[in-house]
Amino acid sequence: MKRSGLLTVAVLFLACAREIPPPRVTALPGPETPDGSRLSRLTSSHHLEVFPSFSPRGDALAFSSDRSGSLEIHVRQLTGRRGERRLTSDGRQNLQPAWSPNGELIAYCSRLRGGIWVIPARGGEPRRLTDFGSNPAWSPDGTTLVFQSDPFTELSLFVFPALPPSTLWLVPAKGGTPRQLTRPGGPSGGHGAPTWSPDGRRIAFTAFTLWGGKLWTVSAAGDDLKLIEGPRLPREPVYSPDGQTLYYSGPDPALGFTVWRIPVTGGKPVPVQSAPARDLALSPDGRRLAFSHMDLDGRLWSIPVSPGTGETAGPATALTTDPKGRESRPTFSPDGRRIAFYQPSPETNRIELWMMNADGTGRVRLSEEGTFASGQPIWMAGGSQIAFLSRAKGPAAVWKRIDLESRAVDTVAQPDEAWTWTRPSPDGRRLAIELADPEGTVNTWVLPSLDGEPRQITSDPEFAGSPIWSRNGDLLAVRLRRGSDGQIGLIPADGGPLEQVTSGLNVVSQPGWSPDDRKLVFAAERDGFWNLWWASRDGGPLHRVTDLPKKFNLYLRFPDWSPAGDRIVYEYGEILGELWMLDLGPGLAATPGAM
Repeated sequence: MKRSGLLTVAVLFLACAREIPPPRVTALPGPETPDGSRLSRLTSSHHLEVFPSFSPRGDALAFSSDRSGSLEIHVRQLTGRRGERRLTSDGRQNLQPAWSPNGELIAYCSRLRGGIWVIPARGGEPRRLTDFGSNPAWSPDGTTLVFQSDPFTELSLFVFPALPPSTLWLVPAKGGTPRQLTRPGGPSGGHGAPTWSPDGRRIAFTAFTLWGGKLWTVSAAGDDLKLIEGPRLPREPVYSPDGQTLYYSGPDPALGFTVWRIPVTGGKPVPVQSAPARDLALSPDGRRLAFSHMDLDGRLWSIPVSPGTGETAGPATALTTDPKGRESRPTFSPDGRRIAFYQPSPETNRIELWMMNADGTGRVRLSEEGTFASGQPIWMAGGSQIAFLSRAKGPAAVWKRIDLESRAVDTVAQPDEAWTWTRPSPDGRRLAIELADPEGTVNTWVLPSLDGEPRQITSDPEFAGSPIWSRNGDLLAVRLRRGSDGQIGLIPADGGPLEQVTSGLNVVSQPGWSPDDRKLVFAAERDGFWNLWWASRDGGPLHRVTDLPKKFNLYLRFPDWSPAGDRIVYEYGEILGELWMLDLGPGLAATPGAM
């Protein structure tokens, strides 16, 4: 694994696509699409409405809506008087409804209660089937549900259905002991988003690692695994009524997020509709495809804190107000006077590098080259240069830097395909690396010199990656996976014991160091809601920095602590979702022989 003296960085497209989307789609193509299909919007309220599911007769749609203040299961009639009713009202964030084949029950997962539940489709008391898992799907005979062991963790266009060690499980519809269907490593990745074939013999599902995802099928007995060749980063597959075709959604470098179809035997996926679509649901006759139209609105904010104690010292203020899309990954310059960040371009469909003053004024675009946007931009050479990952030509990433005075951009290095995350030390002489083993388990490595050999410094059985250097370069903060939650750990940069410094929260963002390296600020979830928190590296209670409204679709990411210690900058945004319907017509609903 010998490397040259050039600064080498590896980040795959998928790792960054998880967190930074292309520009949001403000309007779907229509009403007539090139292939003759038609689009219609089912909901147009200012609420979050997601996870559609057709009734067995196709005359009603179950979905989740936050109109009451939390996500609850609703049912809307699609024919006749088109009435609507709410089935759940417990305030526990109920998601992913799935209609039983006889139309009498709806299964769903509860984000805050946990596990899989069922409720009568006409209303009544819910009944718990499991105390873990999400993404339930009914067998065609209605006797069994399949689900993933990973809970529902995040609402986003780019989030993966499941990550290792998630597996698939079966549970009797009448209740009973769940039975494991798939095993870790078979196949590699986290198993999620299961769906039954119409004949009940097979189950299609996704298997995602941090750097890629594939589409598989398995027999209902748990054997005879088959890889479906062709799909790229597939989400939520659904079978056509004849069982010969699978529909799914996923990103494409040219088309953006797109709905695809592919024969169950594999092959070249065919684009059906370019749209920010998740949670696909196919009508029983195969002629209509409902989906969640996902969007987001992200801005950069700043909140003052006490340099001595880190306590919040005033209200947060917005630094950016541009309505064109998501501004993300802010990073203070070494003198604290400027902030580098990423912003998508509505003209080029690329994420670009920008800079502004610390108070939000003086915004200027630094580079029109598209970037992978893996982690925050890196200030170099005392603040006169900024490094970023570019993919100006094709899907391959190139590590580049821009000189702020001349605006000259030069190439530092090509990526190493084995490394899914790399960050240079403050002095630029070492690299911290995230590297996965063949089974998909991620750990942190350090390149002690740019022409040296990487050395593994963590041996975590779950996940210890996304390393961030302390300002003095002595420590690395790493993201840990503990069950379904994320936490933060610390390890000496030269190797040593790994210490977990957070608990009781689900930490999602890479942490930022305080100027004295004594504290770590991060975005974390508690009881289903996001806030900024900081933890002392020496232990003690966690300190909350922000106090956001308790809305499921609000999120925080990428905090960075000013070198002066008096403020923290971060991304604050809202996930948006509406229900849309795509009329496939008889041509697309037919078997793939017509493709």
